[in-house]
Amino acid sequence: MTLREVGLWGPVLLVAGAILTLSQMSSPPSPPGAPDWLLHGIEFGVLSLFLSRALAGGWRGRLGRRGAVLTVLLGVLYGAGDEWHQSFIPGRDASGRDLVADGAGTLLGLAVTVAAVKHARRAASLKARPGREA
Repeated sequence: MTLREVGLWGPVLLVAGAILTLSQMSSPPSPPGAPDWLLHGIEFGVLSLFLSRALAGGWRGRLGRRGAVLTVLLGVLYGAGDEWHQSFIPGRDASGRDLVADGAGTLLGLAVTVAAVKHARRAASLKARPGREA
C-alpha cells in the first residue's frame, strides 16, 4: 500500500473503527441532550465524507456516479451491519430509525464531498489558466 492510499483510506478505516468501538459499548458516551439520531447522522456523515473522498482519489479527484452509488451502498451496508452488531450488545438494540439516520448522514457526507470536489477542481482550473494572477 502506498502512502497516498494510506492517506486516502486510513481516515475511512479510523472512522469505521470508531463507529465499531462505540457500538460495542453498552452505554457509549454522548453529549448531554444530543438525540441519538443526530449522533448516528454525524458518525455516518463523517464516514461517508472520507469514503467518498477516498473513492474520488482525493479532493481534486473525480467521484462520478459509480463512486457516489458505491459510497451510499457501503455506508448503508455498514449502518445495517452496525445495527445488527448492536443487537448482540447488552443494553443496545437494532433500530430502523438509527439505520435511517445512518443513511441520511451518509447522503449528507456524500453531498459535502461532491461540493468540496467541485470547488477544488474549479479552483485548480482557475489557477491553471494562463495570465491568471495568484
